Amino acid sequence: MALLLILLVILWRPDHCSGTEDTHHTLIKIVYDEQYTNYLALHNWREGTRMRTTDWGGNPPDDEAEARQVLLEAALTCVKKYGLAKINIKRVAEEVGVTRQTVYRYFPSTEALVTAVSFSVGGDVLDGLQQHISQYPDFEQKVLESVFYLTRKIPSDPFLSQYFSAQASNESNLQQVFGAAPLEYSFRAIKSMYSDDKISANEEKWLRGLAEHALRLVLALIMAPSPQTRTDKALRQYLERWLKPTLTPPR
Repeated sequence: MALLLILLVILWRPDHCSGTEDTHHTLIKIVYDEQYTNYLALHNWREGTRMRTTDWGGNPPDDEAEARQVLLEAALTCVKKYGLAKINIKRVAEEVGVTRQTVYRYFPSTEALVTAVSFSVGGDVLDGLQQHISQYPDFEQKVLESVFYLTRKIPSDPFLSQYFSAQASNESNLQQVFGAAPLEYSFRAIKSMYSDDKISANEEKWLRGLAEHALRLVLALIMAPSPQTRTDKALRQYLERWLKPTLTPPR
């Protein structure tokens, strides 16, 4: 499930989010709160709603949003220090200077914490992707450069590279990526690059197939890269040769 969620964060910019609001923060809150509200309610009784000044190094956060952000940054630091496989609630608590119960108040498990970090880092990738493809005016180039950007960015990120490597060996996680929900979100992302107007039935069928193809290609290039390292130029040539022919609209 975690791999599916981070891909949705990266690949989908919701139509209802606009203006100065950070899109990925909105998606993080929607998905994260839905998944963990019950768990948070269970753990909140441990400490009550007041933040103790003896925690947080004597400088407690102003609110829960800031507390979560501090813990997420500490978790990222722990990943860099110890590696993703060795991150846990205890180490994050020690990094911040709080008790484990304090961390549990916001994140009911290590998995929940790692997933939240994934959302945050994935959101940063999304922002970079949107900025990158904004310089390309036509649909074909936007799609090609989206695949190029994600293929380059995810493996080079200190957190995401470990995260995707760990998920690659989990067959059930990979199967979830190609369920109805992620394919629908991928379709919306591709359609937003193609047209804001109403499209025909043939165009929709084509775009849905293209969305699945692009999603599978991104995952393959990330999780099973070519034995021979490709330069940026070589990767773009590869995408031009094998992906671009699928980007012609049906007649």
